[in-house]
Order: sequence, then structure tokens, then C-alpha cells
Amino acid sequence: MNLTIDIGNTRVKAGLFKDGALTELWQGTELPSFINFLKGMPLEKAIICSVNNRFEKIIEYIRIKHPTHILNKASPLPVTNKYATPETLGMDRLAAAVGAKQTYPNEHNLVVDLGTCITYDFITEHGEYLGGGISPGMLLRFRAMHELTNALPSVELGSAPNFIGNSTQSCMQSGVYFGIKHELEGNIREYREKFGQINVIFCGGDANFFESSLKATIFVNQHLTLIGLNKILEGI
Repeated sequence: MNLTIDIGNTRVKAGLFKDGALTELWQGTELPSFINFLKGMPLEKAIICSVNNRFEKIIEYIRIKHPTHILNKASPLPVTNKYATPETLGMDRLAAAVGAKQTYPNEHNLVVDLGTCITYDFITEHGEYLGGGISPGMLLRFRAMHELTNALPSVELGSAPNFIGNSTQSCMQSGVYFGIKHELEGNIREYREKFGQINVIFCGGDANFFESSLKATIFVNQHLTLIGLNKILEGI
């Protein structure tokens, strides 16, 4: 059984894979809960993808207990990395692209991760990772308006707003939500005009806000990074 760990900015996601299939999932921040999740599991090896060093205890625990690979620039990959500056590419983006290729092989895939930032990652039907784009996510847009102006309040979004806001708060909500919605639609349209038929896979904390509101056909898969990590681990 393989253990894959995706360490993000605010939490850790861990998946257990048996014969290539995700069988168990854990999300959290605390080491005792993580240890309990793994209790009695017959682990063979593990892989960790980390974008920060906040969860050292979890990393240390796994590295002591099990053979562990830390995903890095030199890790062997089942894709061809065409990124011009591979040393600056986030490993989580690359792992998610590998997950898309594993889920939809021999097809063009666009991964859109709607988190703190919105990242676009494109991988061709031939398994070539080309790159994509990065823009501010929902939280960053609300925070920027509040922190970089003198009058705009701190605002969050609980559900899709009305298009025409009738208060400062609802206008901010409309601007952020529909700004992201039209950005997504425009980018997806650009990719389809250039490459024809592509799969569009959403992931990240804000994906569900836009899953049903886009005209373009999309899929939502919150486990792409874990799936990609397992595929990479199988090749190590």
C-alpha cells in the first residue's frame, strides 16, 4: 500500500493507494490524528509533496517510519516537463498535471486549481507538460480590496451572489465572483480554440463555487495531486 501526502498552505491531505486505486483519505493538521489514520495500515512506501514547512512533525514521522520520497526537481516523472524554468515550478502543480494524465490518458488536459491562487496547468495528449497561468484566487481578491484601500470592508463569499450588487459588500462579491467566472470561461475558450477537444478538471477549495455555473463542460476532482503523486511513486 502506498501513502501519498500533499502538504498545502493550510492543511495536509493524505491518501492510501492499493493497486493504483485511492482507498482511504485523510485531511487535517494534527499529528495524533494523522498517526491514528495510519494505524494498522501495511505501508510499503510514501511520497511527500510540500509547498511549505509548517507541518515538519508529520514529515518527520513518515520519514522515520517508512521509506519516503520527497518530490523534487530531480524526481523521475511519467511526463515530459516543457516548463522554461522548471526550478521555479511548484511540485504540487506538476503532480496535479500527472494526476490528470493518469485519469484521462492520451487526451489534452487542463487542470484548474482554485485555491489561494488560481493556477492553470496544461498537459498534452502526448504527456507534455507545457505550463499555464497563475492569477489571484478569491481570497486574495477580497483581501487586496480590503487591505489596499481605505474604505472597502473585509468580505467573504458564502454562495454565488447576484450579478448586480446593491451594497458595497454585494458589489465586491459580484465583482470577485463574476470576474473569476468570466476569467475561467475565457481561458477555457482560449485553450479549446488552440487545442480543440480538451478535458477541464477543477480542483481546490473554491472549485465547487463554479462547478455548476460555467457553460464549458468541466470535471471536478479534488484528489488529482494525490493520484499524480501515487503515479510518480510507482515509477520510483
